[in-house]
Amino acid sequence: FLDYKFCLYKPLEKLKASTDGMLKKELQSQIRKAKSRFSKVEEEIDLTETQIAEIETKMADADYQQLLDLTALFEEKCSHRDALYEEWEQLSEFLEQA
Repeated sequence: FLDYKFCLYKPLEKLKASTDGMLKKELQSQIRKAKSRFSKVEEEIDLTETQIAEIETKMADADYQQLLDLTALFEEKCSHRDALYEEWEQLSEFLEQA
């Protein structure tokens, strides 16, 4: 089966122009899945941004050990956010082509 990451590397025009009904149905299914995932990724980005802001606030009043713990959590959340932005970009490109 197709997925949006696969479709980013194959011209969607060829897939859309296909006379193969099964392929067209699969493409439509992947577009629906990508739209759904796109919304979820946007929500997750918002949540992660909020968590990062909360961590930054806590870091301002933290002692040394708390600061070490919060810094590790901050870096983890920032890394997660960056991965979400990358997925958001891939989904956005796919949906623009679809």
